[in-house]
Amino acid sequence: MVSQLRSYALLALSALMVLAVPAGAFASPASDAPDRLTSPIVATVRTKTNTVHPLATKQNDLGRVSAAQTFHRMVLLLDGSDAQKADLAQLLKDQQDLKSPQYHKWLTPAQFGERFGPSSNDMAKVTGWLTAQGFSVEKPSNGRRFLLFTGTAAQLEAAFQTEIHTYQVNGAKYFANAKPASIPAALSGVVKGIARLNSFNPPKPQLMSNKKPQSLLGGYVFTTPADRRKRCSYAGRP
Repeated sequence: MVSQLRSYALLALSALMVLAVPAGAFASPASDAPDRLTSPIVATVRTKTNTVHPLATKQNDLGRVSAAQTFHRMVLLLDGSDAQKADLAQLLKDQQDLKSPQYHKWLTPAQFGERFGPSSNDMAKVTGWLTAQGFSVEKPSNGRRFLLFTGTAAQLEAAFQTEIHTYQVNGAKYFANAKPASIPAALSGVVKGIARLNSFNPPKPQLMSNKKPQSLLGGYVFTTPADRRKRCSYAGRP
């Protein structure tokens, strides 16, 4: 589950890079997606989203973090419907098919979000729930793949019904959820999980030497700031 969420997080952050380009022919705008969050949000009816990392063990546990510790720019991962995922897979295929009317007809980030992300109403409901938990929520990206929010350990623990502990592994300290995290079940149709709930597996550059970048999830090439710096160096830029 941890590796799946990590891969999904990278997918969420890079999907727009696959579809959006600064110039060229663009596909026609898509209408807003249908609403999927139709049930009342009941805090006591939960769905698990994040399991416990294998290294978050009792042997490595240094105890609970301070309730006042602030966690910046946490990532709530958002999911498309099955129909949207199928539509996206077909579009990616068609965009590279010389015979397709969609060949090289790219989407802007806003078009991507409208077509493959949660509806505007669903985005507002999820954002409203985070705000109600006391988090500071950043303006959603046009691609609608994730929400960035900031809050204290106490707020994280209350909202996701878990505990955040400090762990020491091979002399290095990390933070992680000590119990599986969960969200209200009414949000599960849109919310995939929480990225950055532990610091064991930070993103790593995918560009190594002069080798061709390897994709972690069929067809996608994921990047980190280190990748972008390396690409700039290839182009003779600082």
